[in-house]
Amino acid sequence: MMILWELLQKDYISSPSHCKERWLDFSKVDTDWDWISIDKVRIKKIKVAKKLFDFQNELDDNQVTYMINNFEKEAWEPILINSDYYLLDGQHRLRLTFRTGMKYIDVVMRKRKDPDASRRILEENKNRENFERLLVSSVHKRKKQNRDICVP
Repeated sequence: MMILWELLQKDYISSPSHCKERWLDFSKVDTDWDWISIDKVRIKKIKVAKKLFDFQNELDDNQVTYMINNFEKEAWEPILINSDYYLLDGQHRLRLTFRTGMKYIDVVMRKRKDPDASRRILEENKNRENFERLLVSSVHKRKKQNRDICVP
């Protein structure tokens, strides 16, 4: 456990890789979102709009004080933001950085996967189906023509 004096001397504490990897595993199964780990983001870039929070819990300064007094680096999770740098999850961790004077924090950015990708795949499948129909139709026409030409 880091003592309070040490914590107050830091302008950045990196999140352990196991904390980041857990978030990044979502990218492997999530079809709508990419999850991107970004180290050492300036805290001033983070914007807050409560309506965007993934969890609508109230900020509890007693919880932040507890986190400061019992800070453990191995449990220091990155905060979750969207691609416009709005906070989605981690309001207590963000408040901790303000209260301790940190200037940077690790984040995991949730970014919409290519919105046109799904549309393109659907169009390609539709085009492939149309091509296959034309091909089958063409084969049937040839067979019929060959039957009409052939005299037994």
